[in-house]
Amino acid sequence: MDPGSVPWEVVRRLTVVPFLPDGRCALIPAGDRLALPSGEVLAGEDPALDTALRVPLVTAGFRRQGLHPFAIAGDHAAVWSEGDDGYRGHLCQAIDRDGSFLDVGCANGHLLESMVAWCAEQGVRLEPYGVDLSAGLVAEARRRLPQWAGRLWVGNGLDWTAPGGRRFDYVHILLDLVPEARLGQLVRHQLDHLVAPGGRLLVSSYVPLADRSRHAEAILRRLGFPVDGRTAPGEVAGRGHPPSAWIDRR
Repeated sequence: MDPGSVPWEVVRRLTVVPFLPDGRCALIPAGDRLALPSGEVLAGEDPALDTALRVPLVTAGFRRQGLHPFAIAGDHAAVWSEGDDGYRGHLCQAIDRDGSFLDVGCANGHLLESMVAWCAEQGVRLEPYGVDLSAGLVAEARRRLPQWAGRLWVGNGLDWTAPGGRRFDYVHILLDLVPEARLGQLVRHQLDHLVAPGGRLLVSSYVPLADRSRHAEAILRRLGFPVDGRTAPGEVAGRGHPPSAWIDRR
């Protein structure tokens, strides 16, 4: 089923079949059984963009990449998606001192919350901030992390600037979230408007480890940006995850 043929405007509930890179399905506990992530479309959400990202992320910790609808009955649509449950602890390798950390595309705040905890274990203190295009996901992040609610904003990473022109010591972006034709714009905007002088832009691309042409470092070099470092590849449950790369703003 072509996503463009789905009458998304009538969809009020979405069920997601989330496939991990090794072919397993990321199911969630439901009493004495396992179930597929499923949820209602919240007010103001685009089911294909917002709900399809929020539901599996909040319920199963699964960040989707592709979206493939395969059934619709009334106002209930079902889609399958590839993606991952996200091993991102290797990002701490790019953090070399205390500072502020902005996650662009923060979703429900899981990464920024984890980065604070992971870096604290290494004696490094991060002050977390986040921005996401989805108002629904930002609301969920604020609900989960009320202590940081005032640091979580709604905005498009391609052109968003922080209140008061604030800049950050570390900014993290995920290349998977924007069209290929606008990757250069995404990287340049962070360097020009969000990364503090002397700060660092962390760049990730959640693709199979074997697909080196789509690793963050390879993409940055194709776009003409210098690469000042990269993390070691991560691994969890026997699955490899590609390294992230970084650019220092001098």
